[in-house]
Amino acid sequence: ASLTFVTAMMLQARRSLTSCFDGMLDLLQDVSSSIGWAEKMNGAMVPVSPAENVKMTLKSGKVPEDLTGVYMRVGPNAQFWPPKKRTHAFDGDGMVHSVRISGGEASYHCRFM
Repeated sequence: ASLTFVTAMMLQARRSLTSCFDGMLDLLQDVSSSIGWAEKMNGAMVPVSPAENVKMTLKSGKVPEDLTGVYMRVGPNAQFWPPKKRTHAFDGDGMVHSVRISGGEASYHCRFM
């Protein structure tokens, strides 16, 4: 029983220390400089809002009528922007992006997982 108590106390101390260290890092961070990558990449990794049935237009040519399918990509997308804590380009909540092709037309959709 005493070993369980010691283990629980060590776990609690570890969590407290981690929380304290994280708080200290938050005080030292500069959020605006930690999101500089968003501008450097011309907005390529800036979060997008969920969308549904956005009709896509072709620049040239046409989509074959008998081509049917879906291209899907899962990646990071911060739900809240700008962030309140330090961040990286790959931080974020999971978002599924898809391009659906059917009947000679294509549409874009994206939703949080």
